[in-house]
Amino acid sequence: MITDSFRSLGFSLSGLAFMVLILFLFLGKEKDNKLHTKVFYILIIITIVAQIFNITYVEALAHSPVPTTFAKILCYGYSISSLLWLSVFALYLVARGNQNLSSKKVKLFIGILAVITLGILACIFIFPVYYHHENNFYFFNGQAITIEYIYATIITLLVFPIQLMGSSFFDKYQRLPLLFGATMILLALLMPWVTHTNFNMSAIIFEMTVTTLYFTIESQDNALTRQLKEARVEAEKANKAKTKFLTSISHDIRTPLNTIMGFSESLLEDEHLEEQEVRKDISLVNTASKELLEIINNILDISRIESGKEVLNEADYSLDNLIFEINSVVQSKVNKEEIDYKVTVNQNIPQKYFGDYSKLHKAISCTLMNAIKHTRHGQVYLIVDGVKENENIVFEFTVGNTGHEMTQEDFEKDLDGYLKLDDDINNSLSSNMLSVVIAKRMIDLMGGKIDFINEPGKGTQYHIFVTQKIIDDTPVGDIFGTNNENNQEDNILDLTGKKILVVDDSLVNIKLACRLLKGFHFEIDTATGGDECINLVKDNNYDLIFLDHMMPNMDGIETMKALKSLGKQIPPVIILTANSYDGLKEKYLSAGFSDYLAKPISFKKLNKIIIDNFKK
Repeated sequence: MITDSFRSLGFSLSGLAFMVLILFLFLGKEKDNKLHTKVFYILIIITIVAQIFNITYVEALAHSPVPTTFAKILCYGYSISSLLWLSVFALYLVARGNQNLSSKKVKLFIGILAVITLGILACIFIFPVYYHHENNFYFFNGQAITIEYIYATIITLLVFPIQLMGSSFFDKYQRLPLLFGATMILLALLMPWVTHTNFNMSAIIFEMTVTTLYFTIESQDNALTRQLKEARVEAEKANKAKTKFLTSISHDIRTPLNTIMGFSESLLEDEHLEEQEVRKDISLVNTASKELLEIINNILDISRIESGKEVLNEADYSLDNLIFEINSVVQSKVNKEEIDYKVTVNQNIPQKYFGDYSKLHKAISCTLMNAIKHTRHGQVYLIVDGVKENENIVFEFTVGNTGHEMTQEDFEKDLDGYLKLDDDINNSLSSNMLSVVIAKRMIDLMGGKIDFINEPGKGTQYHIFVTQKIIDDTPVGDIFGTNNENNQEDNILDLTGKKILVVDDSLVNIKLACRLLKGFHFEIDTATGGDECINLVKDNNYDLIFLDHMMPNMDGIETMKALKSLGKQIPPVIILTANSYDGLKEKYLSAGFSDYLAKPISFKKLNKIIIDNFKK
């Protein structure tokens, strides 16, 4: 026989069935592993448990005028599940709120919440509970339930002032559903006091709150829509930033390009050339070419960094080689009549290290280049020092100069900061500042830091701190001594009688390579493809081969494989490539090449390769 109480529970039973459906839907969808998702799952479970206790305690009270022990246990179960729901809801608010909360703060909040919950739980068992029946409504109250109501009111009221904090805690998508849930709970708490009736709507309100949260801020569809909208906004911003950046940098690309094209055309059209004038114009073309190459290299570096392709590439290296390589780059940019460039190295620091030579070289070179660009006259200097820490050294590279135009504000900007400049005049600075941005990114990749000091009227200093592993404690000594091997790189060997082969599909590139190699007095053969190269190597004995990478039909790597399969001793093969990113050398060495030479070909690097292969 169906009791009147059971008929009155129709709404509760429907709510329970709906919550079970919500549970299955929640379990069946894709979820992230964030704290708020886990807490919401617990909230659904407790809501179902609370409603089950609500239904069963009403039926238990309806069957006995005097509450049985079993009915009392069910009442306590409902009261405890309601208390747990309130505490978990409080935790959900924190988990759904400020994502910057540290795990330590979250654990502290959980600890405080657990203590309060246990305290109220003790009150439920200590203070008396009274059971009532009015017009098919079965409920219980007393001091213990009043304490629980007060706790529920405090937790719910906290939602409203937190909302006033704005986006610092909840974003705009979370506010309305949470306000609705808090308002419904408050109405359920105030109803008995306002209407002077005794009935409990907690379980139904819990279900309404959880359902509202599930179909709003916990909805994967809504979250996906928001993410797509945010991604579109970010993509539009990125597209505008790239357009602005390209517009800005195109000015700096056109400037040296205008010099190259202008002077080369004037030389071609002038029918009465004088040697002195030609040399002067070619010098300007050469300078502009180097400036253009530097801009392009900086753009490529930024592109690799922004795409996340730039990774550490650590190996053994010598400090003296690092300093001399940096000097070879920097000294070509210094106008010695206007700028005094000096390098000071602590002779007592170790000589050899394990680390990313390329990125360290890039960071220091870029910093020095930026200092030179902003120094019209005065001094630019590099001080190399360091402090030993067990098996490591903490390098301090100090780059200083006089008359610097950069401000602290400009230094602290990253790439995004330069892209956001609105003024066309100031925006042209973005390409000039690229070297600083690259230096900062390289230092970050190495786990180091860079400090900037600007003293108006005196100059500026960059302090680069990078930790590297020591592999040889021998002091570096006086690396600028006249007997140092690095000074030999300026020598040009007379290699009369040596025979080399240059392979490139471009006749212009072949002519340029032959022009650069002319001073060594080589006997030079040329080939325009892989097949021709293989035939020449079969019939001739060469001392060195320069082989282009990107060629039609058979590229450099495929040609190298074919050369190794000839069954005869082949000479060192140097690959010529337009690529020059980290890790490339290892790739070419593993393919059998002796070294690689990046295009456009630098005579200093070409000379170094020839010395390395022929000095013995």
